[in-house]
Amino acid sequence: ESGQYDVYFHVPELRMPWGRGRERETMVDQLHFSIYHDDGKEDFVLNAGQAEGWTHLGTYYFSSGQTKIELSDESNARIVMADAVKWIKK
Repeated sequence: ESGQYDVYFHVPELRMPWGRGRERETMVDQLHFSIYHDDGKEDFVLNAGQAEGWTHLGTYYFSSGQTKIELSDESNARIVMADAVKWIKK
């Protein structure tokens, strides 16, 4: 359905068996998103080493039909992982 939506990305809790605390930041680091909406494309960088749970990526207008959010592998970290994205209509 067309409308204004809040977009969220779920950053999972990462528990690495070989590390504690700050190792999380070097394992995950930044996540680079491209959010395609009716006004164009928005690039968003999330510092995943300091985020956990549902993180707000912004509010955008989407027309009805297919929407697209990309997570790239552009990162200095050892891994890039995705969990879930949700849209909440305003």
